[in-house]
Amino acid sequence: MRSKRISRVHLILALSTVIFTSGCSRQGDSDKGVFTVGSLHPEMNAFHSAIKNSVDKRAEEKGWKVINFTAGTSAEKQLDQMENLIALGVDAILVCPIDAKSIGPGVKKAREAGIPVYGVDRSTVGTPLNMTVQADNAMGGRQAGEGAVAFLKEKYGEPKGVVLELQGDMASSVAQARNKGFSEHMAKFPDIKVISKPTEWDQDKFFKGTLDVLGAQQVDAIFSHTDVIGTTPILSALAQLGKKIKVGEEGHLWYGAIDGSPTGLKAVREGWQDASYSQPCTDCGLVLDFVEKEVIKGETIATGPYVEEGALWSPARIFEADNGLMMLLATTVVTKDNVEDERLWGNQ
Repeated sequence: MRSKRISRVHLILALSTVIFTSGCSRQGDSDKGVFTVGSLHPEMNAFHSAIKNSVDKRAEEKGWKVINFTAGTSAEKQLDQMENLIALGVDAILVCPIDAKSIGPGVKKAREAGIPVYGVDRSTVGTPLNMTVQADNAMGGRQAGEGAVAFLKEKYGEPKGVVLELQGDMASSVAQARNKGFSEHMAKFPDIKVISKPTEWDQDKFFKGTLDVLGAQQVDAIFSHTDVIGTTPILSALAQLGKKIKVGEEGHLWYGAIDGSPTGLKAVREGWQDASYSQPCTDCGLVLDFVEKEVIKGETIATGPYVEEGALWSPARIFEADNGLMMLLATTVVTKDNVEDERLWGNQ
């Protein structure tokens, strides 16, 4: 089955000009063909470029080929790309779903065709995958909640005040998890009011959401689901309102965001952002180790702690979730005290 699929890959690649590949052939494998992975990405910003590069590098080390597609913000386009990979007959598919539910029919069709599907950075809702490898987004949300509460306690002597949560696209599993971790922590403090505004990962909506809410009422803290997309427009809005004040100075609004991007780390260094909650996106290529274990070696992936010496995300944990195996990599709290750590992807 595998050799037939690979032959179809070579045939269609010869006719196609709309995809780009990376990787190389394994020595002595020309008769069997090259193990080929299709990889579906959303918009190709700094964060998702880091994930792509991590996967491409791991594949090259294994002598595999990767076929990459990007779909921007279109869930419909991503579903079409899934169909294309199925037609190509790739050996495995990686997907970072734009919409956790709408990708389901494509995942189901791929698995029915004998092609295993793995989630990277994001997962599905309602449709099983072989496995998902992603940051512990609920942990990142909880860490942000802890940071905001600590600031409010110091400001008022008790946990009270108003926090603006600028959400990502709530159709995505990562935004849902970030909101869940943050909301569950904030619910412990009834005197803290949380105002939540969805942005669909749109810079203009981060800017407008900040401008509208802070222009209408007092806000003590801002939690953004992303600093890759959110930090620049949020700081621009604060500047327009005359509320862009550095950490430690009178009138400063606490600001924390998930990602640990170069933009976020720069803002932490300069004192505009209190904290970034860094994701291990440059290690997402390790998903291919599990593809190799399952698909090529036919081995079972064990649940439980997963330790990698020296990795900021270690220990991770692997467990059975509603939609298949899940591996959650720990997020790292980044402040001015550790912002220069070379292991942070935003410093690489």
